[in-house]
Amino acid sequence: MLQIKSLKTNYEQLEKTHIELMNHLDIAIEYEEKYRRILNNISDVILIFELKNGEPSNIIYVNNMAYVKLGYSAEALRSKTPLQLISEQKHTEFTNSLEHILKDEENNKLETIFITKNGEEIPFELHSTLYKEKGKNLVLTVARDITERKNYEVKLTEMAYYDKLTGLANRKMLEVLFKKSLKSVQRSKGQLAVFFIDLDGFKKVNDTLGHDAGDLLLKDVAARLTHTLKGDDIISRLGGDEFIIVTEGYSLEEATQIAERIIEEISKVYMIKNQEARVTPSIGISIYPQHGKDQKSLLQTADKAMYFAKRKGKNTYKIYTEEMANITIQKSGILAKMLNFFQGE
Repeated sequence: MLQIKSLKTNYEQLEKTHIELMNHLDIAIEYEEKYRRILNNISDVILIFELKNGEPSNIIYVNNMAYVKLGYSAEALRSKTPLQLISEQKHTEFTNSLEHILKDEENNKLETIFITKNGEEIPFELHSTLYKEKGKNLVLTVARDITERKNYEVKLTEMAYYDKLTGLANRKMLEVLFKKSLKSVQRSKGQLAVFFIDLDGFKKVNDTLGHDAGDLLLKDVAARLTHTLKGDDIISRLGGDEFIIVTEGYSLEEATQIAERIIEEISKVYMIKNQEARVTPSIGISIYPQHGKDQKSLLQTADKAMYFAKRKGKNTYKIYTEEMANITIQKSGILAKMLNFFQGE
């Protein structure tokens, strides 16, 4: 009887333990489903993958946003490694970040590019954390789409370095590109031509048709200059109706041919608000190294040559000569600021 009573007691304890375990399991399942719902509703992509011998292995877990952003099914993603999703150009950066995680076991931030199923490139910021489970090194990565941020950065760059009206390089960008071109021809012992363009008759367009019409005309002039020149030539609007062009590798004869093409294009009639408008260019040309060996001197000699073109009847070009050396032109505004910027060069 004692043995039967003891067995009964043990059975009752086992049954109680079983009920408790089942309750805990129900709670665990409930929490797991809650966490899964939370992860699947997060707007970031979440990946979990194993590190084997320091190398990223197949993805173990992905949330729903991974499918939304990358276009692959969860099953397809789990058959891939993170490197198969990341742009090849970014592989080294990614593997280096994993080495850092292994050494420090700290949260690691990295900007990279994911390639979607249809081949689209999307910039992501990754936050990765290493954790261990059953002797395995697992990496939890939260990937945030930063497309909007990158687009905003591009817009900020455009605002800082490009003319808002015409889209041409502004003074800051001209300073950067001019210096780069000059270093290039100095290394190659080549030539460089600077064209200083001022529009004749632009004030008349503004006065008769209005400033909005003047802006439209400037945009058309910028488009014609872009169409006339090569893609790697530097075209800049200083402000108002003044433009600077810097070209590499042209002889003096070739530079005059470019000037003639510019005059031909810019002098053609413009249709602004259903009305005809006309402007012509006065162009001054200076050549490196004959007419200057730095940015400031080349701009000054091109400016003086443009002044002579204005005096000689406009709608023409003049190449800098020594007879122009003693002329003094009082400059104000943007060009004066540029010349001051180049003072120490």
